[in-house]
Amino acid sequence: MLEDKSEDIGYIKKLFYEYLRKYGDIKRLDEEGRKNPFIGIGRFAVLKEYWDEFSKIYDSHEEKTLGETVDDCLFWEILESHLPKERNARILDAGGGTGRCTLPLLKMGYKVTLSDFSSGMLEVARKKLVKENLVDRVEIEEANIMNLPFADESFDFVLCMGGAISCAYPPRVASELVRVLKKRGKIFADAINRYYVGVYGFGGNPQEALQMVKSGHPVFLVPKEFEKLFQSKGIEVSHLYGYGGGGPSGLGILDLLPSEIIKARKWNDETFSRLMELMRYLSKEPSIIGLAGSLILIGEKT
Repeated sequence: MLEDKSEDIGYIKKLFYEYLRKYGDIKRLDEEGRKNPFIGIGRFAVLKEYWDEFSKIYDSHEEKTLGETVDDCLFWEILESHLPKERNARILDAGGGTGRCTLPLLKMGYKVTLSDFSSGMLEVARKKLVKENLVDRVEIEEANIMNLPFADESFDFVLCMGGAISCAYPPRVASELVRVLKKRGKIFADAINRYYVGVYGFGGNPQEALQMVKSGHPVFLVPKEFEKLFQSKGIEVSHLYGYGGGGPSGLGILDLLPSEIIKARKWNDETFSRLMELMRYLSKEPSIIGLAGSLILIGEKT
């Protein structure tokens, strides 16, 4: 059983990436996918158990480092610049977990449906929504992201963050996200970057890391693969960004900076402002995006 300690967070993230690598045999995934929409009921059950357990510490409120603060601010800047202008737009927060995106979106006035396959994560979200007096304004649905219980073209904007695509079978997830999105609606999704995972894991298993970078992986994607995946589903991709997000360390490009800077607990406004300016530029620079921990894709359904 996990205790509510900050060191547990890093440990369980490590276990999660080890789990994805262990069960990342694309042949096996394909074979099981043909038999079961959940890509193997055993794998689904284990992954659900993981997130139910992780929900107990997922929203740890320890003081953020400079790197984590910049990463979080960068994400919200990007998201807010692509949200629908109409506040009555219907948004799906698919794989939304504890409501980290849902709560701010509700406060902005949007209509949000929060879905996740982890009852533990959704229970944490429900308690937060009750505390903020927002629970009556949101639909909460326990659902597998590869078999969403929503009608075709139900949402104006589909949000899928936190590496949810890389926790399942990306082609199936992409199909479902696009299916429930209205025509001319926007999708905003992220995926864990295979190049970053490979480099990050080189110290633990160099051979496995090299194979992952060169030969591919069923759930970890690189920029071109991520774009092609959604283009094949009828999405016209307009933007691709790189940031930390679901990366193993949660920092991605920021890992290139000296550790004393990104791990700082105190900083001045000028340092923060300059670092934000740097990240705004690098997050959309094609030659840099491949180094990011996670990739953010924005596109429109044609």
